[in-house]
Amino acid sequence: MHISLMCCKCARLYVPLNFILLTFMSVLYGIGFGSMSARMSTYIVFAALGLTVAIVAVLTIVAALPCFDMTGWGIYLCFAGIGLVTFGSVALILGMVFRLRIMFLVYSILITVIYSLYLIYDTQLILGGRKYEISSEEYIVGTVCLYTDFIYIFLALMNIINCMQ
Repeated sequence: MHISLMCCKCARLYVPLNFILLTFMSVLYGIGFGSMSARMSTYIVFAALGLTVAIVAVLTIVAALPCFDMTGWGIYLCFAGIGLVTFGSVALILGMVFRLRIMFLVYSILITVIYSLYLIYDTQLILGGRKYEISSEEYIVGTVCLYTDFIYIFLALMNIINCMQ
């Protein structure tokens, strides 16, 4: 669903289809991440939710500042994402073999930092008026990008709080 909305131009620009796919993607994400959240305590879920709302609010204000342009950082964020996947693979293997919870904690902190940068980047692309911007016809791309940023920040914060207990 995510790939079809991001890569297939006809799927994201054709009006009834894009809303149907976005709704279906949201429902699937909700079921998947809801089942992950159900395994955590209520305190962890609400603490992560509160922190996510605070981080998103602060970073949205930072992204709206006219003196700060991150839209040219796309290639650096791409390499940071590749590095995150690589580190995540190593952390998964080492964490499971040697029972190192610290690897999961470090990985979650890296996810939070990198997706916070992605949140600023995506918000500035949507707001426009910078070096690069998303056109108004590509509102589905902006929606999917922000939704993904919110979800990953929330899940990483939930894991950080869980590891700290």
